Amino acid sequence: MDSIEQSKKLRALFFSLWEIMRDNGGGNWIKGIENVIALLTPPTYGGTNDAKSAIEDARRAYGSMFGGYGGFSEYFIWRDDFNERLKINEALDKIKGDINNMFN
Repeated sequence: MDSIEQSKKLRALFFSLWEIMRDNGGGNWIKGIENVIALLTPPTYGGTNDAKSAIEDARRAYGSMFGGYGGFSEYFIWRDDFNERLKINEALDKIKGDINNMFN
């Protein structure tokens, strides 16, 4: 897959992630996701004007969100109903997994 197609697919995944977070209290992480989306958006790709460079920048930006205590890896969506909580967090985890697969 070429870089333009990869950036398009990644942007769609990050937008889906952003929508879930927007609807469920994404806190401080929404801004980071918005920054990654901007990096993956043509034609400027966050100022790099190059999809391949933008993907690398997005990979680094997204990866930096996971470091340390309180990182993005600890983010989950709370629901009082266990089944609802399980369903929404499975959707969240699937998107995060798909993003990781696209980056790797």
